[in-house]
Amino acid sequence: MGYTHYWRRVEHLNKQAFAAAVDEIRQIADHVKTLGVKVCGPTGSGKPEFSEFTIAFNGCAKCGHRYRNIGKPWPAEDAEGVMGVDDPVDHEQPPAFAGPFLKTRACGGSCAQEEFVVDRDWLHADWHQTESGMYPQQCETRYKPFDLLVTASLLRLKENLGEEIVVSSDGDEKAFQDAKRICRQLFGWPSHFELEPRSPVLTTAE
Repeated sequence: MGYTHYWRRVEHLNKQAFAAAVDEIRQIADHVKTLGVKVCGPTGSGKPEFSEFTIAFNGCAKCGHRYRNIGKPWPAEDAEGVMGVDDPVDHEQPPAFAGPFLKTRACGGSCAQEEFVVDRDWLHADWHQTESGMYPQQCETRYKPFDLLVTASLLRLKENLGEEIVVSSDGDEKAFQDAKRICRQLFGWPSHFELEPRSPVLTTAE
C-alpha cells in the first residue's frame, strides 16, 4: 500500500454536524480546483458527491497530465503544494520503499487513486469490524493532487464532528499544513487538530 490517510468514525454521524462539514468540503473542492486539483467521482470519473448522506470523490483518471512511472511515491519532508515544478521528484533524498520522494503533489498520468467516501450512516457488511468501538476507513492518495482535498476534508470533518471521528495518517502534522492554510483562509482559525499516533511506517529501501 502507498501513502495513506486513515480515520475511525462512529456508526451514525451527527446530522447537523455532518451537513456543516459537507457544505465546507464543497467549498474546499471548488477552491482546490483553482489550484489545479482535478476532482471527480469516487471511480475517478463523473462528478463528486457532496450530499446530506455522503461525501464521495477521487482524483480524475483522465486528468491530462503526462505519463511518468513514479511507482508508489511518498512526500518528502518539506513537500508542499500541487504540481508546482516540472520534475516533482526529490533527487537528493534516497527513494522510498516502492517509489521516490516527491517535493509536491503530483501524478504519473492518472490523478485517481483510492476513493474518499464518508457516509453519514455506516453501511454495514457482515465482515466489518470495529476498532475501539469505531469503524476504520482509509484513503490511499499516493500524494496525488487530490490528497489536498482529502486532508482538508478530514480537517473539517474533525472540526465539525469532534469525538465522532479520529484521524491518523502515514504522514505527520506537516502533511496537513497546506490543508490547514486553505481551511484557515476559508473558515478562520480551527480548534487544535492532532493526529492519532500510528506505528512508524517503513518508507526507505534497506
